[in-house]
Amino acid sequence: MGRDSSSEALVLALRQTGDDHRLATLFGLDRGVYQAMLFGGGKSRLRALVSPWHTGTVWLYGDAKKDLAKISDFDVHKFRPGIRVSLYKTWAATLACELVIKTSASGEYGPCWALCDAFFDGLDQAGDEECGTALIRFLWRYLNLMGLCPSTVACAACGALFSSPVVYLPKENGFICASCANEWNADLTINPEGLAYLSALSELRAGEVRRMRLTEQTREELKRLLFFLISQAAGGRLNTMEAGLGIL
Repeated sequence: MGRDSSSEALVLALRQTGDDHRLATLFGLDRGVYQAMLFGGGKSRLRALVSPWHTGTVWLYGDAKKDLAKISDFDVHKFRPGIRVSLYKTWAATLACELVIKTSASGEYGPCWALCDAFFDGLDQAGDEECGTALIRFLWRYLNLMGLCPSTVACAACGALFSSPVVYLPKENGFICASCANEWNADLTINPEGLAYLSALSELRAGEVRRMRLTEQTREELKRLLFFLISQAAGGRLNTMEAGLGIL
């Protein structure tokens, strides 16, 4: 017995399996992260359509006896060719996909789908110089979906409002003011500009945040912090971060 079904899906990853087949990891708006087989050789029409970062309607044929879902068709709504022409964009998109897979789409399929869809659209259209800040925005908002964003307003130890650089301490799971910090980890220090930017991400509209500009120092501080936080959220350092060291 077989059955056919269709739904919206974002292609997250592909892995070669067997002689000339692929195992696709998909993110469905209604079912989260799942896998399906893509059969056929290099000349198959579907091989060009089922590709990472493509969004569209996928048709699946499920064999109940073999517990196997096969992709029978894929109608692509968004190809996003702009991601593939940039090394940084490619690695940033791959990092986002790995995060979604490792965290099962944060358990919030609808909000996660909207966040990923907007991020990939942005990478597709943005210039390389804008993509580093776009990745910072994506990662902070993803952590927010998971309920893991530390407070950017007050010290996790004493409750005092922040007015100077702060440090993130893992054992406190939050930002600590200079007065309370017995151990000051320079790698996870955030200056007032960076703290204000993180607050804006949680409070302002997306268009307003995109108009804000960051210094190079602030971008680097936020990147180090967010790479650490998402590694914690994913239960360990992500492969894309390891392989893309020096690019991301």
